[in-house]
Amino acid sequence: MKDELQPGKNHILVFDDVKTNVGLAYNKHNGMFTAPVNGVYVFIWTVVCGRHNFNFSQLVINYNSFGAILTDRDGIDDIHTVTGSVVAELTQGDVVYIRTHPTDSIDGIIISQDDMHTSFNGWKL
Repeated sequence: MKDELQPGKNHILVFDDVKTNVGLAYNKHNGMFTAPVNGVYVFIWTVVCGRHNFNFSQLVINYNSFGAILTDRDGIDDIHTVTGSVVAELTQGDVVYIRTHPTDSIDGIIISQDDMHTSFNGWKL
């Protein structure tokens, strides 16, 4: 994923730098993971925001929010990082992705660089 400058509401985060993708369940072109088989899955996502910025992101399963994190500016002049996790039972074909909040505003940059990674991880238990 590259830095996102003012990504806006309801914006799907696309992680195009894929390190591991067994079974090719994650699509690096549209940012969506499609469950290859029924089971319980773990998902972890981290969002890094620039100085004095904030971002509200959601983990979405089949177009419904299943988890959320707020990377908040608190007046301190530094970078903010927050990680969220979700454990969910999925059915083959269910779709999972990370998006910015559909109605709350976003302020600033989502950072993803060599030393600060906004990331999305998932695996079947």
